Formats: sequence, structure tokens, C-alpha cells
Amino acid sequence: MGGRIALLASSIVLTLAVLELACRLERGRYYLLHWPNLVLDSREGAARYLDQAMVHDDELGYAPRPSHVDRDAAHDDEGLRRTPAPTGLAPRPLLLAMGDSFTYGAEVGDTDTWPSRLQGLLGVRVLNGGVPAYGLDQAVLRSERLARKFQPQALILGFITDDLRRNELSRFVGFNKPLLIQAGDDLAPAGPIPPPQPARQSLAPWDRLFGWSVLFNIVLHRLDWLEDWPADSVRVLPSGAGERMACPLMRRLAALGVPVLVVAQYDSDAWDDDRSAGEQRRQALVVLRCAARAGLATLDTYGALDRRSARHLFMPDGHLTAEGNALTATAIAAAFKRMGLPLQ
Repeated sequence: MGGRIALLASSIVLTLAVLELACRLERGRYYLLHWPNLVLDSREGAARYLDQAMVHDDELGYAPRPSHVDRDAAHDDEGLRRTPAPTGLAPRPLLLAMGDSFTYGAEVGDTDTWPSRLQGLLGVRVLNGGVPAYGLDQAVLRSERLARKFQPQALILGFITDDLRRNELSRFVGFNKPLLIQAGDDLAPAGPIPPPQPARQSLAPWDRLFGWSVLFNIVLHRLDWLEDWPADSVRVLPSGAGERMACPLMRRLAALGVPVLVVAQYDSDAWDDDRSAGEQRRQALVVLRCAARAGLATLDTYGALDRRSARHLFMPDGHLTAEGNALTATAIAAAFKRMGLPLQ
């Protein structure tokens, strides 16, 4: 019996070793010779981006670094994503676009974000206050700050449904964020936001033990067993708490005293899987209903993309292409015309 157990164990180990080597060869020959901790590599990459493109913010966790320029994106001296304006475009009236990486325009150039495209369609100056990896809570808090500063004629808040889950986290992909808790009918910060910790300090024993395995990473990605693997995220509220924050957050937007359009967007999973599409649309409707009850205008962009071709409108990391942003801007421009705002 002992020999049989040893033979079985040896067979399992050999099979896993062969699969590991095959996965590494498929990823590239480099990984046959180098066996880094993939979790640490991912987190150090996020930390480098945070250090280069963002600055720590005591209220929001982090915000875009003013005047930062990289290969794809540039920030102005106010820390806003640049939206190059056509010659002769007046500084007023002014629209303020807020949200996450879909508003920011990750993976496309400055002129191909939907705020930039919207500016051309409406002939009105549009400021892009979107920030990658923001939750809905952060987007609303930043909206309050920038609305006070720039006094826009109207505000557009874009969101994807994963922003609701981010409400439940105190750290998302290595970025510390505010945690809002219920305070009567409103929400209040749970406490100050600490600066980010070094990526190596964030590794759990699980990360150190299996983080080097390409096979293990592939299996986790395919089965979605661990939340945000290999990213550094910390959940502190139960699932569903983020949805319950939607109505208080929409009421905060309504209190700004400017017209607001709340725009539901969808990540690439909504076009790959019917189950994901149904859940994303359900969650989007939760936010849009809360917005409508608060007296805000709403737009669901699901119908703006043709499902038969929508998968081709996403970049490798899951954000919209220039064409996808153009379609989104067209839908938002039409919604603004229906709102009848005097923008000229």
C-alpha cells in the first residue's frame, strides 16, 4: 500500500510539473528560465503606476498626479485627464465628466476618450475627472470636490457595476480607498486613509507559496476562485453592501445643485456571458433607479453597442476602444439633447 501511495503521489507531482512547464512555454521561453513570483510582479507593477501617475489623497485614497504624461495619457495641471479642445472653443459652458477607468479612457489616447469625443459632438468644453480603479463611492466624493471647484453647467457620472463591489473594499488592486459606512440616511468615512504599503508586505502565505506557478494562476483565472487574484484587494463589507450605498450616493449627487446625468456602462464580460450580462444589467438598474428617485437623469448604454460586434470594441485589458468610446459619446450627446439643457 505504501508503494502504491508513493507511485500515485509521484504521478501527480510529475503531471503537475509537466503542466507547469507547458504553461510556461505557452507564455514564452523567458518563463522557462525565470520563475518570479507572479503575484509580486503584478502588485509591484500596480505600485509603480500608483507612484508615477497618482498621488496619495487623504479623502479619496489617491488621485491623478498633476501634469503627469505617459505614452497613452496626459494630465493637466489640475490632475484631470486632458481633453484637447478644438480651436476657438469657449471655456464656458462647461461639463464635468466623472467616473472610473471607463470615463478616464484607459488604454486609449487623450482624444479617444468618451469625454473628448463628447466635447466634439456638443461643441462644449468637457473636463475629464475620471480615475482608474475608482469605486462608485470615490467617484461621487471626487464629483463633490470638483463640482465645487469648477462650477460646471452639468455633470456626467459614468460607472460600471464592478464599482459597487469596490464600495465594499478598503483596498482595491493595491490602492487604499475610503470606506463609507451608513450614518442615518447618509454615508460617512470610517476613518483616515493610510498611504499604500510596499507590495512585498502585502503578500500572504498563500501568495508566497503559489504565486510563482503559472499553472496555478491560469487555473484561478479560469475558475475565478480567488477574488482579484493576483491583485491586492481587501474586502471589509459583505457582498451586497455596495449596492445598498447606491441611493445615498445618488442623493449626494443631487445635493450638488447642478444637472446630473448618471450613465451605466458595461465591461467586456457583459458581451461574453449571458449570466454576467444579466447580473450587470440588474446591478446597473439598481443604481439608475436610485438616481431617478433622487431626481437625476439616467442613461443605460447597453443598447448603444451591438451585441454581435461589441466584443471587438474592447481593448486587451477590457476597456473600450476609440470606436467604443465614440459610440458611448454619441449616446450621451443624444441624452443631453433630450434633457434640454441650455449649453450654448
